[in-house]
Amino acid sequence: ERVCDEYLGDGPVDWLGYSMGARLALMALSQGARIRSLLLESPNPGNEDSVERAGRADWDEEWARSFANEPLAAVLDRWLGQPICDSRAGLEPAEAARQRRVRAAADGPSLAVWMREFGTGAMQPTWEQLRRASVPLHIAVGGRDERYLALARRIEAGAEDVTVTVMEGAGHAPHIEAPEAGGRWARTALGT
Repeated sequence: ERVCDEYLGDGPVDWLGYSMGARLALMALSQGARIRSLLLESPNPGNEDSVERAGRADWDEEWARSFANEPLAAVLDRWLGQPICDSRAGLEPAEAARQRRVRAAADGPSLAVWMREFGTGAMQPTWEQLRRASVPLHIAVGGRDERYLALARRIEAGAEDVTVTVMEGAGHAPHIEAPEAGGRWARTALGT
């Protein structure tokens, strides 16, 4: 909460987060941050099964070691080669190259810290906080991302003020794969 106070000020804020950023937003909500609404793209509120979460923590740690110790270009090749990233194959070549440049400019050791601190293996589930949430939840998810579409539907079924927008043809990263639809979703959610 101190971090939220320091960086977000006194009033409630609208919080937009994608994937890991959505997890951070859910963590902030669970810790009592002053949030007016959450705009969550491809959110995962965490794994409630402690054995599965421990397995995911091991997976996160393997990636963290790779990010910390290997050339970033090689790790990115493997990261982007995961099935969850398959839908990005349809990007225009110039956009795919731009996305690659953005990722290649990251710092591997910093990414390792993020994996260790905010991966789904480290994160405590926030399902219960979502059930009690008193803020509007706006969720965007790609229609080709079956796992995260199921998570979005579960959130929708268990929380009160939830709107799920499915971006057909997009996968895990609708803001990249369907940027116009993503922009419309965010503007609508914010009422602008």
